Amino acid sequence: MNFDTIITALIAVISLLLGCIVLANDYKNISNRLFFAFNFSASVWISSSLVAKFLTIDTVQPFVNIGFAATSLVVYFFLMFSIAFPNSPNVYKSWWHILSVMPLIFIILSFMNLVAKATPDEGVNFKVSPGFFYIPYFLFLLSYAVASIIKLFVNYRQEKGIRKEQIFVVLLGFSIYAFLALFFSLVMPVITHNPNIYKWGIYSVIIFLVFTTYAIIERGLLNVKVIVTELAVLLVILALLVQTLSSENLGRGIINASILIIVAYGGYLIIASVKKEIAHNRQLQNLTHQLEQDKRELVDLDRMKDEFLQMATHELNTPITVIQGRLSMAIEENMCHLNDEQKKFLQPILTDTKRLAQLSKDILNVARIDQHRMKINVTEADIDSLISSIVSGFELKAKEKGNSIAYIRLNQSLPKIMIDQSKITEVLTNLISNANKFTENGKIAVTAKAKDDDMIITIGDSGVGIEKEEQKHLFEKFFQAGRFDPDNPQEQQGTGLGLFISKNIIELHGGKIQFDSAKGKGSTFYFSLPLKYKEIGISA
Repeated sequence: MNFDTIITALIAVISLLLGCIVLANDYKNISNRLFFAFNFSASVWISSSLVAKFLTIDTVQPFVNIGFAATSLVVYFFLMFSIAFPNSPNVYKSWWHILSVMPLIFIILSFMNLVAKATPDEGVNFKVSPGFFYIPYFLFLLSYAVASIIKLFVNYRQEKGIRKEQIFVVLLGFSIYAFLALFFSLVMPVITHNPNIYKWGIYSVIIFLVFTTYAIIERGLLNVKVIVTELAVLLVILALLVQTLSSENLGRGIINASILIIVAYGGYLIIASVKKEIAHNRQLQNLTHQLEQDKRELVDLDRMKDEFLQMATHELNTPITVIQGRLSMAIEENMCHLNDEQKKFLQPILTDTKRLAQLSKDILNVARIDQHRMKINVTEADIDSLISSIVSGFELKAKEKGNSIAYIRLNQSLPKIMIDQSKITEVLTNLISNANKFTENGKIAVTAKAKDDDMIITIGDSGVGIEKEEQKHLFEKFFQAGRFDPDNPQEQQGTGLGLFISKNIIELHGGKIQFDSAKGKGSTFYFSLPLKYKEIGISA
């Protein structure tokens, strides 16, 4: 017996064994039954080719016919398996009788010697020559194979999680197998007239078996892990039972029987453990898939929320700006010649309109930050003049709360730096506003100095300070220190977005922002700006 014969026999046995294992696992499952039928048909095809090698021209024709008839069933049962797998029994039932017509026709034609004939050939016992229906037979096999691949691909696109991985492995294995089997078993023998080339078509079954076995063992395909464990335990128990029954004396028999009982109980525990593990793994896989799906949905919802906020705030800015501008001209510039009582009546509206404008601006900035779309437009700026102007603008507000505010230059002269003036103005305004908001009858000091490669700007106050527990959340969105402090209700005003936005603006400039604070001892915020600006990625 040569190497080719041994390999061919092993392929036939392994294919049949794999089909039997799957069928034994759940013989009521349509997918399992079709998978068995496919493997059984493939085993018959391979076996007929193996037997034919040892026959003469006078006796080989029936086995040639069996091989071609079995191949018709191979593609038919795999197409049915592709339709029914993983969970489509109703679809299978509606198609099986329609799709069975063609294979039945070619099975009949095969046994009528109209598909292929065994003819004499020099050097070998025989060769297989094409019959009258050889080409239609080839087209039939090709169409069913392609239909199977298409159906598996559709299933692959529709499924998710572990099922998707299972179908991909089977799809890849069958696609390679179908191409090689058709090419070497039907096309090449006609082209080359080499009677031995067909064996490579049989060898291609190995590819499908390897892929399918991998899907079964590693991906849990068709749930055969339990039955494999059961078969292994059963074989061990049978071996021990034979040993027990063949014991030479009663004492040895009792010992062997005891070992048999212990092994049987241990095998039961192993099988139960495997079943539990499979159920647990399946539950984990389902949960993991659900979490991944929920995560994707949350990301999409978050993106949609950011886009909506950006669109809504952008649209709100126009009417808010118009209202604020008209009220400002009427009250502050007295363009409507209002008296004091009228101005006093309209002033709260202007104040709240300004707050609404700032809120809209903050929400728009947060949306841009979350979408990595905030940009800075740097120009050369005189930081000394910028700070002086902002501090001067706060003198009246500070005085209203009994605070003093001062700008202290720690260097005789400050160099000009490249910054986005509007955004740094926003940062300074926010930090000084917070210092004034949380300070009464105290002091606010703003300092600036050039140190090493950075410009360091500090805003310190003698206000209420920040609780230690709240400090780690200070730069988070919507967080406000003392938001629910009943003793300081004014601290509950605002959105809690200012420090979050300020941090991102500073980081976009390549700097850092930090603070020191203690409850009842005030707070000091300080941030750095590089003297030599370098463009960096957008902060998240």
